[in-house]
Amino acid sequence: AKYTGGDVRYYPNFHIQLSGLKLKHELQHVLTRYMGWEAVMRVRVSRGWKITKFYGHLFIRGHDLLVIPNCHADQTFAIAFDMEENV
Repeated sequence: AKYTGGDVRYYPNFHIQLSGLKLKHELQHVLTRYMGWEAVMRVRVSRGWKITKFYGHLFIRGHDLLVIPNCHADQTFAIAFDMEENV
């Protein structure tokens, strides 16, 4: 999931009678949701601010350019900002 942007699900002590319906609904949701493929996102900040960290299933191609293998409504991204010292 780290490199593909995919999902990882864990079913401890899986038994078809107990977890089968949950698995079916989650699999149906993953296979039928709208997806965007090979997205590119550029993040820009105002003067006096800097980007310190990106979080999510993405690749960093530059200080402000991100490549996202796939994008959907269940996915989140986070970006950490900080003030520059010379402001």
